[in-house]
Amino acid sequence: MTHHASQPLILGRNGRPARTLRNRLVSSPMERNYGTTDGRITAQYTDYLVARARAGLAIVTTEATYVRADGKGRTHQLGLHTDAVLPGFRELTDAIHATGALAAVEINHGGRTAQSAVSGLPPVAPAAVPCEVAGGELPRALSTRECHELVDAYAQAARRAVAAGFDAISIHGGHGYLVHQFMSARTNGRSDEFGAPEHFANLVIRAVRAAAPEALVGIRLSVLEGVPDGLGAEETLEVVSRLDLEALDFLDLSAGSYEAGEWIVQSGEWRPGVLADYARAYRRFGLPLGLAGRLNSPEAIEAVLADGVCDFVSLGRAVHADPAFVQGVLDGAPYRPCIACNVCIDNLGLGQVTCTVNPAVGRSRVPVPAPRLVAADDAGRPGAVVRSSPPHTVVLGAGPAGLTAARELAEAGARVTLLEAGERIGGQFALAAGMRPTPDFHRYLDWNRAELARLGVEVRLGAAADVRDLAGLARALGADGIVLATGGTRPAPGLPVTGGRAKAPDGVLDVRDWLAARPGLLAGDRRPKRAPGPPR
Repeated sequence: MTHHASQPLILGRNGRPARTLRNRLVSSPMERNYGTTDGRITAQYTDYLVARARAGLAIVTTEATYVRADGKGRTHQLGLHTDAVLPGFRELTDAIHATGALAAVEINHGGRTAQSAVSGLPPVAPAAVPCEVAGGELPRALSTRECHELVDAYAQAARRAVAAGFDAISIHGGHGYLVHQFMSARTNGRSDEFGAPEHFANLVIRAVRAAAPEALVGIRLSVLEGVPDGLGAEETLEVVSRLDLEALDFLDLSAGSYEAGEWIVQSGEWRPGVLADYARAYRRFGLPLGLAGRLNSPEAIEAVLADGVCDFVSLGRAVHADPAFVQGVLDGAPYRPCIACNVCIDNLGLGQVTCTVNPAVGRSRVPVPAPRLVAADDAGRPGAVVRSSPPHTVVLGAGPAGLTAARELAEAGARVTLLEAGERIGGQFALAAGMRPTPDFHRYLDWNRAELARLGVEVRLGAAADVRDLAGLARALGADGIVLATGGTRPAPGLPVTGGRAKAPDGVLDVRDWLAARPGLLAGDRRPKRAPGPPR
């Protein structure tokens, strides 16, 4: 058991009501696009969050939830902008509380990152500074009066959060959103009272505290912006030192901004616990600290907790990939690992956030057919006679699709034989698993090997099969069914070149063949790199 992660934690300061976290594991406010277009929670989203509460998280957080309609940044983002959303949120918090977990919400406004194509409203911001990576629309600079109106929008969202039954409210003060925009000189540029980088944040903190006097209230911060003209680590600490910290119960540390997304969601090349060194400086403020940033293994979590770097960890991708990660940390149970491929985040602007290693994520309401464990009677009526033995299914191809099919069928009770023409499982994915930019990919293959062994799947390597006669193959193997998972076909030599009738020369190589012929390249140093120093 991971000793430090399993310890309870009490949050609540300065005479305010205290709440006990059953452990040190908290889900981060990761956006998923599972809501409705008008900001309501859905049954799909409730299933997703409650599954992670049941897994043992101490606090389950929804996502960055907009406080006003012009701050909406995603098509299906959750909102606390109207009382109409409250019934659904109340059902969610009741379901989370029934598992023994606390429920949290992060309140946010996109500012310059919100675009009218999504929100239907013109964007507003501290200054008329567009965010190119979000769409580049020029925001209108807020007047002084409008800044105060937005502070009230945060307060009203906090009031709704309390009415909905949330135990904790986190103010999003990082990642280049509105509060962060006021903090940074590159996006503020004001000459009125709101030109002081801490002023808007302090008004929001005080308004939220007044609207939610008994809730846990914290703020999420970027320890640096990650761009040359933005807030560095020391400048951020200076701004934080001027915040009304006595009104807060915790700080939750992340990093980055829209123009430095690699700091928000780090790739596999970045070392685990990459923000730990930055977090140490925040101990001076005397508040409980949460920490995010490449905490995707029990070992990485134990390291930051045992060293006193933080008091709890904020988990995003790790519990997105598999809720069982929680028990993996607490009790050493097996779990499906996040491989830091970042397809989840890359798809955020396209639609619902799924997962490369777990096709079940977000699909709790999609029926999955299971293999038949019954046979028909003499009259042809299905289900009348129980089979004397489980059905035998043969899966052709041990790439990710074949591995998943074999595991799911075996879990459902089938006897599974997995045939792979190559000498290793993984298919083309195995090539990526050996490359330096993807040092965590091998963990998915390791997990699959263990799962296949646990489920008794017979794996035959170097077993090429003729897929031209699947019926004959089924008879030869005594299979009740065959799953074809051999992947796509490669272009034939002399493939047509785009834009004309010419053919590619025979010297054109498939990159997979090129990599396979250079095993030394694939076996290079896969150690994750340290993060660079903070930009100044």
